[in-house]
Amino acid sequence: MTSMTARTRDDHHDATRQLQQAFQRALDERVGESADFAAREAAGLELANELCWADQHADLCRRSALFVSDELWIDGKHYRRHSTKMGQGKYGGLCGMLVVPRALYREVGVRNGRTVVPLELDAGLVERATPALANALAQGYADAPSRQVHKAMKACHRQPPSRSTTERAGKAIGRAMGLALPRIEPAIRAFEQLPAGTCAVSVGLDRTSVPMEEPAGPDKLPVKRTTPRLRKAPAPVEVNYRMAYVGTFTLLDADGRGLVTRRYGIAGDMDPEPILQSLRDDLAHALQQQPGLPVGLLQDGAPEMWNLMRGCLADVDELDQWFEAIDRHHLLERLGDALRRAGLVASWRTRQLAEWSDSLDKDDATIDHIEQFVRTLRDGLRGEARRKLSEHVTYIENNKDRMRYVRLRNTGLPVGSGATEGACKSLVMIRAKACGQRWHDDGIDAVFVLRGLSLSDRLPHAMELLRRDYSATVRLAA
Repeated sequence: MTSMTARTRDDHHDATRQLQQAFQRALDERVGESADFAAREAAGLELANELCWADQHADLCRRSALFVSDELWIDGKHYRRHSTKMGQGKYGGLCGMLVVPRALYREVGVRNGRTVVPLELDAGLVERATPALANALAQGYADAPSRQVHKAMKACHRQPPSRSTTERAGKAIGRAMGLALPRIEPAIRAFEQLPAGTCAVSVGLDRTSVPMEEPAGPDKLPVKRTTPRLRKAPAPVEVNYRMAYVGTFTLLDADGRGLVTRRYGIAGDMDPEPILQSLRDDLAHALQQQPGLPVGLLQDGAPEMWNLMRGCLADVDELDQWFEAIDRHHLLERLGDALRRAGLVASWRTRQLAEWSDSLDKDDATIDHIEQFVRTLRDGLRGEARRKLSEHVTYIENNKDRMRYVRLRNTGLPVGSGATEGACKSLVMIRAKACGQRWHDDGIDAVFVLRGLSLSDRLPHAMELLRRDYSATVRLAA
């Protein structure tokens, strides 16, 4: 057995060596032996694309030729050929477009049933893209606009489909992933283990704005043009900023530093329940692995967010209690505004805030002293300044039990909602709020799904599972 294995390995090495030598000879013919390295590298990548394209095209044609009979069984269901004519399927790949003849089939006994292409199901093509291109498009759409993704692939000497096809396929993959996520996400989570050194968990929910393109209202004035239009004028639109939900689940080490963060986003006009369910499932999975893990709910003071998250945590059977805290940065911002409105000089305000920040880390009774101090400032004021300080006093009074940060640090929890605030930036701002960007529902939904998976280090596994939805067992009918 050992000698046969060694012989197989040697045969493989011999074949690889022969291919390499043939490849070198082909390059020599294209650029000459004296070409500089850059020219040879570019020519080599171009030749590799041609070879890969030829192999992929031949393989798809071979698979397509298998499915030309009148009837087939696809995943145990009976299908009949829809037309005697062979159509042409156009499929994108990293090495160029693949035009392949293929037949169409429809399920027997189903009125107006879905038309399927056995070739696509057998090869596992995703939204008319090869698996490798589908992975690249999913990651690319998560990271950047399709125009940049297309340029990046071209810069890597790939031959992707057109920019418009790149955009369409990226959105389609994101939409399909969103529909499959309730099934895919639990399957991914089941294999995730707590990283070594996990000592606590923090969760949070926030909202951030997204520029949405919407039909203009009746009072929208038409844009004045200096030249006549060559085509029909598009319907007038306007850009409105809509609030989207962002949620995070973070595993922390003994110093309160994040080890792993899962990020979730959803459009503001949708029910945030999918985010809350994901956070519930993340918490339950973590507590099943390490019961008694301290859990902290850290976010800003928005009542809506607190009501949603408290209901979310109360539904986690494995969780008996949790810690709550207002993000300390938000507290210090309010205190700074209170001191400024009280008319205190800037240098004194800076020193006082530094003293309060230091004391909040040492004594949980500090917030009670701060409340009394701000209340005293308010009582010495009149008019608008008094009204503003009254708002700050009320804010501290209503939330001071969530402003005792010593117990958080002693438990290994952070005193800020940096993970959630950072997710608002990394998940939404960087990708969806660049200069001139504006979104439709299908585009932003696809970004939230794909980018959330990418930033949570789940996208490759998710794409592997999604491809199963585009595959089937196809066999000839007896």
